Amino acid sequence: MWADYDDGSGTITPRNLHDLLTRLNPPLGLGPMTTNAELVKFVSSLDIPLENGRVPFQRTLFELIRRVSETEIPEGQMKDGIDRMVSTAFAGMENEDELMSFQ
Repeated sequence: MWADYDDGSGTITPRNLHDLLTRLNPPLGLGPMTTNAELVKFVSSLDIPLENGRVPFQRTLFELIRRVSETEIPEGQMKDGIDRMVSTAFAGMENEDELMSFQ
C-alpha cells in the first residue's frame, strides 16, 4: 500500500499517511471508519520525525510495529542510535510549522 503514495523517495506526505492509516485495518492502522480525532491521537502516539516535510517509510514501519508490540526500546546501542537520529532530524526545527499537520 505504501507504494501507492511513495514517489520513489521512500517517503510520503503527511496527508498520504492519513489515507494509508485509514486503509490499513487494526492493529497496524485504523480502518476506514476512524475519525480525525482518533487519527490525530494515533499519529501523536508515534515517533515519526519528518524528512524534508515528508514521512519516511522505515521509521513509520518501525513505529507501527513498536506500537503493535507495545514494546519500549531498551536502553543501549539501538536506542542511543535512534535518539541521535531524532536529535539530528529535529536540529533544524525552529517552530511548530514543521510538525506534521493533517489540515
